[in-house]
Amino acid sequence: MPLAESVAAIAKGLMSRLRALPRGSAAIAVSSGLWLIGGLVLLFVVDHFIVGDARLRFEALQGLLEHGNLPSRDGHGWLPPAQYSLMGPLVSSPLYLLGYWIKSPRWWCERYNTILLLGFGLVLVWSLRGRIKAEAVAAVVLLLTFCSMFPNHVMGFYGEVFTTTMICSGLAVVVLKDRAWGWLLVVMGCVNTMSLAIGLALAAAFHAIKRRRLHPLLVPVAAAICILIDARIRQGRWFEFGYNSLGFAHSVLPYAREWNFELPLLVGLVSLLLSFGKGLIFFTPAFFVPLPRDTAPEVVHFHRLLQILLVGMLLVYGRFSAWSGDWYWGPRYFLLASVPSSLALGLWLKQPRAALWTRWLTLLGVALSTWVAISGVVFMLEGLGACQADEYRYIPLCWYVPDFSPLWRPILTRNWAQLARYWQFAVFAVAIFGWVSFFTWRSALSDTLQVCRSALGKLFTLPEWRF
Repeated sequence: MPLAESVAAIAKGLMSRLRALPRGSAAIAVSSGLWLIGGLVLLFVVDHFIVGDARLRFEALQGLLEHGNLPSRDGHGWLPPAQYSLMGPLVSSPLYLLGYWIKSPRWWCERYNTILLLGFGLVLVWSLRGRIKAEAVAAVVLLLTFCSMFPNHVMGFYGEVFTTTMICSGLAVVVLKDRAWGWLLVVMGCVNTMSLAIGLALAAAFHAIKRRRLHPLLVPVAAAICILIDARIRQGRWFEFGYNSLGFAHSVLPYAREWNFELPLLVGLVSLLLSFGKGLIFFTPAFFVPLPRDTAPEVVHFHRLLQILLVGMLLVYGRFSAWSGDWYWGPRYFLLASVPSSLALGLWLKQPRAALWTRWLTLLGVALSTWVAISGVVFMLEGLGACQADEYRYIPLCWYVPDFSPLWRPILTRNWAQLARYWQFAVFAVAIFGWVSFFTWRSALSDTLQVCRSALGKLFTLPEWRF
């Protein structure tokens, strides 16, 4: 069998080359290769689409670039496309124009968020290099890119990926590389999603106190000014942000009747954190977990800034009647929580001397995060038509009931038919899980067996037993 012999020879040659690399370099080479392969999977294997309010963003960009103005109504004659910030769509302009020569503008815009995610991964590698071990950097980036909520979000043209990548990249540049220009990226992300303004103000104040510098306090001021300018350009008025014209799913819940900030904070926080269909505890299981004690202070500071941003977001969306994002997979507005969660999981995976229970909890968190990625790409909102009945009147079923949660329904119903559609991504995500957690599994199993053997040995020591 010449083909089999050729494959075996190639594999043998690769293994010999990997063994010849310095210690640790082989693992980095494999991780880099997996990241490249995964990037191609996200770009060319996974489906991409422009629907919902992503379509409004695309039509606003299309009107600006092709006609020089913002359309007053969308393609269906319903809503004005300019009701959302233009920041994210404008940054995608080069890709839109590239579509005139290669593929189409729509094809490139559909993959815009994937390109942002891959670029964010490179920024993280550059920023974290030298602060933590290279193997830990690789684990963090691989988990963030392929074992988090990101794979689902990069399938569309929504604005959350731009907001998250800009703010987190900017903070990484500011904190880990000590470059002030990173604040520009932070402001761009905040302008794209103005609800982050409170979280940004809290984070900027914390950073100013920690570093004993005053200039970070100007960042939320600059973001607020840019938000007003963006509103003026889109709506023609300074304090008109466009959200009052949005449609809303009128569910059976007493607080889900119209757009407002009258939701009781406790109800909103419990829903955001613990609900089976939207809860951060399930979709980003380690966003609240502290980093290992031996982590570099700059990385800890970066992680805390992200958590402070999340606290601000929870305070805003905890009062927002549309906290759920309506008909959307997972906690739509909280994609940013995937970053501190992946950072914590990646660093704890590379703590071979951590307590045994800590290693098992870390493995559980990584397994859950991997399932989140698979659920978001493979299953999405399939089989949840009951939540759309009577004009979405029963959509809370998908928020609170495990049987209708997009995360848990495939497991509870054992309906695996959707795997045939995106089996490539599912296999790849499991491979990433196995690669980044292999040594943690090995040490945890070995130590667990040793503990069990020791306990059983003491239990059944014959001299200690009496009839």
